[in-house]
Amino acid sequence: MTSDEKNFVYKQVFTGFPLRELQSYCGKKENHFSFPWRVYLYTGQGLVYTQLQCLKFAGNEDWFVDAHVQVYVFGKSGEELASRKVVHFSKSSNDLEIWRSRVNPNISDFLLVDNKLTLEIHVQIKNMSGAKEKLKSFDESMKDFSDIVLVVDNERFYVNKMYLASHSAYFKKLFIDNPVGSVQSEILVTDMNRNDFQNYLELIHGDSAAIDDDTVDGILQLADILDSKVATKNCVDFLLNKSKKLLRHKFDLAVDYKLDALKEKCITGMISFDDIRSVVPKTSKHVEDSVWKELLMKALSMH
Repeated sequence: MTSDEKNFVYKQVFTGFPLRELQSYCGKKENHFSFPWRVYLYTGQGLVYTQLQCLKFAGNEDWFVDAHVQVYVFGKSGEELASRKVVHFSKSSNDLEIWRSRVNPNISDFLLVDNKLTLEIHVQIKNMSGAKEKLKSFDESMKDFSDIVLVVDNERFYVNKMYLASHSAYFKKLFIDNPVGSVQSEILVTDMNRNDFQNYLELIHGDSAAIDDDTVDGILQLADILDSKVATKNCVDFLLNKSKKLLRHKFDLAVDYKLDALKEKCITGMISFDDIRSVVPKTSKHVEDSVWKELLMKALSMH
């Protein structure tokens, strides 16, 4: 348990407006302080509801997060503080309402910009328990054993170029194939989360405990970005043999990252039409025709 205050900002632009009755809008998932977070926006009965979700997967393990949350709305008139709340997340209450507002008929006149609603959630964590502890250190204490500093999400990681290059085509290109990258002592890496990167580094440095149901999504995403086959294989092995994630979550990962072995196991494990319905995505834009064909063939085999 820790009482050290930790802060983060979650920003999401919701598209698809104007608002409709009984409509839901799902925000992106982000990792902060070893906990995954996401914001949902719901509309119905003339109201807008916003929920902040702490997506901690802990099995039978107890956990909690006490936090102060402020919701800012960015409209045509600028930034506006919409809500301020004290919240308590736990295994039994991991999605909490943080903002409710009655929908003005002229909402587009003051909230929407190009039919988009922008929210910024400021979270101050006052106390928490159940967060994953770091398994290995890549801070300044490792300075004498490193030859490059990578700045990821405002955190410095002291690492070795050749070791990273041996596990990632991305880093091989950056440190070996690129003469500029090979001589720099510090590099800013964008579009990566520091917690995900910490978990990825722990994994490729031999600690398989870095993968669990809370971290596997982030590691898998980084493994895809970094073209790290070893990390991808370890994630797939975990999802095949140890993960307690729901079938639809595993299937989503299999489709998103083209993990054939995982996809085949998911399809084999479908024993009812409800199982098939549960994995059908809300949008077909990113799903290949071959996946739809496999789901159709599975459904036909149940007759």
